[in-house]
Amino acid sequence: MKRVDWDRVFEYLRGSCYSPAQVVDYFDLDCEPGDVGEKMLDMGLEVCPGCGWWVESWELVDENGEVVLCDNCKG
Repeated sequence: MKRVDWDRVFEYLRGSCYSPAQVVDYFDLDCEPGDVGEKMLDMGLEVCPGCGWWVESWELVDENGEVVLCDNCKG
């Protein structure tokens, strides 16, 4: 199995709206698209529920711990 440089995947996704399936194809990964989403969540990156862009997880939680939209959606 090809070693995955997850830091490169993180940087590729941050600020984009690529799907996990597109990432699997782009990096020629030997994993399922769901694995990409899980790994990114472990690394603190997730998809904004409002716009679909990948943002750092802390951007999607307010001071009360409630899930919110990213700064682009609030903008």
